[in-house]
Amino acid sequence: MTDAVWRQRRVRVRHRRRQDPQEVTRSPETYGMVLESGRRHLVGGRAEASRIHRVPRIRPVRVLEGGLRPARRLRPAAHWRSRAEE
Repeated sequence: MTDAVWRQRRVRVRHRRRQDPQEVTRSPETYGMVLESGRRHLVGGRAEASRIHRVPRIRPVRVLEGGLRPARRLRPAAHWRSRAEE
């Protein structure tokens, strides 16, 4: 996961939701990783609908071909702060 973020790649993951314990498959763009209280979180998704995923809830990771478009990149720390204020 960290390598995909570093290389600005999209990934295919299975993610276990917090509210509903079912797993869903997603292919988010990887904007960054945030460390909060010892927990790693992936900031990813789409620029218009980004999400924050706890890394331990993410299952097999497959790095997809192609990089991210720079115009769609978010600033992970700023995004994290804005979500924490909600």
